[in-house]
Amino acid sequence: MIPLKLRLHNFMCYRGDATLDLAGIHLACVAGDNGHGKSALLDGLTYALWGETRARREDDLITVGADDMEVELEFMLGSQRHRVIRKRGKRGKTRLGALELQLWDGEQFTAQTGASSRETQAHITQLLRMSYNTFINSAFLLQGRADEFARKPAGERKQILGDILGLSIYDEYEERARTRVKQLDEESLRVAGEIGGIEQELRQKPQHEAELARIEHEFAQGESRLQAAESALQKIRDEKRELDLKARQAADIGRRIGGARTETEKLEAEATQKRETLNLYVARAAESEHIEQGHAQWQAARQRNEELNQLLGQSVRLSEAKSRYEHVLREARQEREFALRSAQEHIAALDTQIDEAVESQPELERARQTLAQLNEKETQRDQLRDQREALTAQVAELKATNQSLRGHMEALKEKMIMLDGAAATCPVCRQPISASEAARLHEDYKEEGRCAADSYKSNTDLLSKHTWQAEQWKSSLLKLEQDLRVKAPLLAHEVRLTERQQRAQAAQAERDGYQAQAQALHGELELQDYAPAERKGLALVDAQLAALGYTADEHSRTRQLLSELAPFEQALAQLRAARERIDAEREVLRHLTVSLERARRLIAVDEAQLQLLTAELTRLDELSRAVVEQQRQVNDLQGRVAILNRQLGAARQWVEHAKQMESTLVEKQRALKASHVERALYEELRVSLGKKGVQAMLIEAAIPEIEEEANTLLGQMTDGRMNVRLETQREKLSARKDEASTIETLDIIISDELGPRNYEMFSGGEAFRVNFAVRIALSKLLARRAGARLQTLVIDEGFGSLDTVGRERLVEAINAVQDQFEKILVITHIEELKDLFPVRIDVVKTGGGSSIFVN
Repeated sequence: MIPLKLRLHNFMCYRGDATLDLAGIHLACVAGDNGHGKSALLDGLTYALWGETRARREDDLITVGADDMEVELEFMLGSQRHRVIRKRGKRGKTRLGALELQLWDGEQFTAQTGASSRETQAHITQLLRMSYNTFINSAFLLQGRADEFARKPAGERKQILGDILGLSIYDEYEERARTRVKQLDEESLRVAGEIGGIEQELRQKPQHEAELARIEHEFAQGESRLQAAESALQKIRDEKRELDLKARQAADIGRRIGGARTETEKLEAEATQKRETLNLYVARAAESEHIEQGHAQWQAARQRNEELNQLLGQSVRLSEAKSRYEHVLREARQEREFALRSAQEHIAALDTQIDEAVESQPELERARQTLAQLNEKETQRDQLRDQREALTAQVAELKATNQSLRGHMEALKEKMIMLDGAAATCPVCRQPISASEAARLHEDYKEEGRCAADSYKSNTDLLSKHTWQAEQWKSSLLKLEQDLRVKAPLLAHEVRLTERQQRAQAAQAERDGYQAQAQALHGELELQDYAPAERKGLALVDAQLAALGYTADEHSRTRQLLSELAPFEQALAQLRAARERIDAEREVLRHLTVSLERARRLIAVDEAQLQLLTAELTRLDELSRAVVEQQRQVNDLQGRVAILNRQLGAARQWVEHAKQMESTLVEKQRALKASHVERALYEELRVSLGKKGVQAMLIEAAIPEIEEEANTLLGQMTDGRMNVRLETQREKLSARKDEASTIETLDIIISDELGPRNYEMFSGGEAFRVNFAVRIALSKLLARRAGARLQTLVIDEGFGSLDTVGRERLVEAINAVQDQFEKILVITHIEELKDLFPVRIDVVKTGGGSSIFVN
């Protein structure tokens, strides 16, 4: 994977948009002070590809004060160009995200995005053939990690190599196997205990079988005695049942006697009531003349009330019409009052708008003056930018010229060396020349070198001056850019103020219209010049109500009289009913008297039969006590039989349980044997997965790759003078006969022109080259294990701890391996290192966020 372009929007310290174009860059340093955003560029790269960074929470990546962010990365993978866009936004408690993958088809980017972000991320990881953790442990040389492997004691290097190769998973497998062995041991102990318990319980089987035979015999005897007791109980119950039936008959007769007596009392009460009703009817017939006169007066009052009700209905309809007219008149007035208030409110609002425009006129003039000043600064910025670009071109030309002059002067020095001494040689033809000719050529070359040195010094002075001037212009440009940030919001403010003035002019014309409307409405309300038809209808209704002649007082008096005479209507009905019912009531009274005599005769017959049944029921208490006693004996026998039945069931269940335990014993013994076999397998697996098993084999297999890659790099950095060898075992200095003669280790043996020596015996510069070669080899190995090529290398080593010589060695090491990578980025804040690389990427933090400059 080769990054081409990284665009950040509101990402960490990069407020707004920031773009890093890496196309065409092979080796570059990313320079800037600590905290200015160098490492944030790498976070942007890993966030685009994997959604992973150093931050603990994804929301922490959004620039403070912003609601969303976006990272876009273009990269080459083989011959294909891809683009990944990852977005993140927050709206209150809601979090929104999006992930897009695109492929360049030669003309434009086409979508390769999956159905979901998870599916798209899986596609990206599959394309890259490495995860985030693999990438940061291979493509990144993180601070303090270059010599981590080599400087550790030999006994710890294998552990570190295992961590780099990801062998910790085998430690987890070993721990799982150890846990399983422990579980199987515990399970075997438990099963063995269960087997012992089963065997101990089965030794009691003969005793339980003898107990079963005894209980079966006692149960048969108990059932026989219970059947005899139950037969005797049934005989006593049958005799008692007959007496219970007679007792119910006696109770029925008693209830019948009571009911007959109640009926007799009821008939006597009805006869008394009929006599009273008959007397009432006779008295009502004697008042017939008075009742008929009162009823005639009631009818006359009712007729007059009906006439007044009709007049009331007409009066109500006319009153409703009057209310409707009055309602229409009120609504017409309210409409005009509302329209008048609305027009007055519009006039007040327009007056406020016009006043605000007048007040904002000075502010508009100030904004226009400030914009004019900013336009002048913008022109100054463009001119200064053109001048700086021209000066930068001159600096590059001067550097190239000085580089050529340096080479020319070195060549002159070599030629002058050839001319020195007794056997002078011509630098051109390589033939011997005379001393005088050598002296002449030596003087010519010396003069030519002096001229070249003067030119080199002049160029160096001019280069220093131009560099100083470029830095001054750079600071001025940053200041102008910062000043011009207020132009856009100020321009928008000026537009809003101008629009306010235009709206005020339109508001003045609109106000005149509302003023005329308000004056017209006020005149209509003062003169009541509205709804003429409704006013005419209201006058007509008032005249009709006056002509109707209906008075509520007369109506009330008529209703009062009608209420006082109302009882005569019911009295007349009662009089007519009395005349019709006198003969019928006399006949009913006769029938009641006959029924009363018949009921008294039936009561006498039932009382005689009840006396006979009472004499027969004297033995009922004795039989009840006999039933209770016999039932007690049956219950005792039933309880004994039930106890024996439970004991019989328990005995049979234990015998059956013993048979099942015999089968269970066989199964448990078989399971115990299988557990022992499985434990042996897991114990063997635990040993195989340990440090001396498959992990040691994988390390042994990886060491030749590391040696080959590291020696290739060392050969390039030392012109083939040094090579490295990793030894995993060495002989013990002294060992007992019962001990192994070798020990596990990981020694680094370095060979140079003086022969092989341990890593600890080499100087700082040589050790640094070994550290660097071994770390690059480990990174390439890890990338290959993931199935990917290591084409991009990012070095963040904290160079502040290196002295001048150490920094030069670092640059030499990077230059030695640069042909093995498509792109190398070196992160540093050391000023002396910035000019040692062909391309410099400056990261500068300002009040508006971090900015990127490629030089």
